[in-house]
Amino acid sequence: MRLLAFTLLVAQVLMAQPTANTVQTDRIAALLKVISSRDRALIANEISFPLGRDYPLQPIQSKAELLKRFDEVFDASFLRELAGSDPKQDWEEMGWRGIMFRNGSLWLDFDYKILAVNHETQLTRRLLAAAIQKQKDRLPASLRDFDQPILEWRTPKYLIRVDLKGDDYRLALLDGKSPTRILCVLHHGDFHFEGTMGSFLIDWQSEGKTHRIYSDASGEEGDGYYLYDSLISRDDWPDTPLETQEPSLH
Repeated sequence: MRLLAFTLLVAQVLMAQPTANTVQTDRIAALLKVISSRDRALIANEISFPLGRDYPLQPIQSKAELLKRFDEVFDASFLRELAGSDPKQDWEEMGWRGIMFRNGSLWLDFDYKILAVNHETQLTRRLLAAAIQKQKDRLPASLRDFDQPILEWRTPKYLIRVDLKGDDYRLALLDGKSPTRILCVLHHGDFHFEGTMGSFLIDWQSEGKTHRIYSDASGEEGDGYYLYDSLISRDDWPDTPLETQEPSLH
């Protein structure tokens, strides 16, 4: 399953109240010195991999890959903004979540390594637009009208997609062997964050059943598709789903 872009997690983190700021300004200053050098290899050494990118762009897995995709992550204006920042005023510890630069365009972990970059370069915008269009082109025409892909998940039987248009979370199930054959489409899913690390669930209620997508934001192991035989509220989690990962539509 493909997860939401890290920017979705940031949106929730920014709603949290920061704790007392205990940023080590000397370590920030050392990082800014590296950034000021514009030395790509040195900057790559300051990154904690993998570095997430907005879906459907793939995460950057290594220093070597970052050097190839550097201009996708950092542009000249953002490097100037970082290099000219004030370690005391512009960097803030957000509890156990990490260290945030200004409005969340960049995050550090507690080893003062770059954990996430949410600044969107012009190259990123172009690559995102191309990647989204590529997804649309291989979908049936009736499923191409969306603003943002949220996830795509293949099982042996199904291709499962969640896409967003405006505020409409749409669930589409397609035949895994013939992905142009649409089996089910549901609109207006109820999106709900679970905890503060980006886990989320989305419920669609139809014909007396609840379809639920759950992601624990840490990878595929904790993700699942659940189909319940009754309508449930988003706060009510039955102990045992009828079907997990391979939903039966009949």
